[in-house]
Amino acid sequence: MNELGIRFAHMADTHLGAFRDPVLRELNLEAFLRALDIVREEGCEFLVIAGDIFDTTLPEMDVVERAAEALRRLGEAGVRTYVLYGSHDRSLTERGIVDVLEAAG
Repeated sequence: MNELGIRFAHMADTHLGAFRDPVLRELNLEAFLRALDIVREEGCEFLVIAGDIFDTTLPEMDVVERAAEALRRLGEAGVRTYVLYGSHDRSLTERGIVDVLEAAG
């Protein structure tokens, strides 16, 4: 905490992997990655992602890997990340994609 209070960032409904068009899918992911850079650059203490980080419970692995790597780097920079489940993140099994991200660090 600094003299101004707690500094944090919030995002929701990023729906990574949502677009069928590969150009739009890449732009969506790049916007997410840039937002994480801004979170770090602005000195946020933590980030809250309030659901629907991915568009489906089974996103393409390259999207998951790139998002997970960026979130891992954010954690290494000292920014904690809290991800809430959204309607697109739920899984019919015991574990979902948010659990996979958590296990990745």
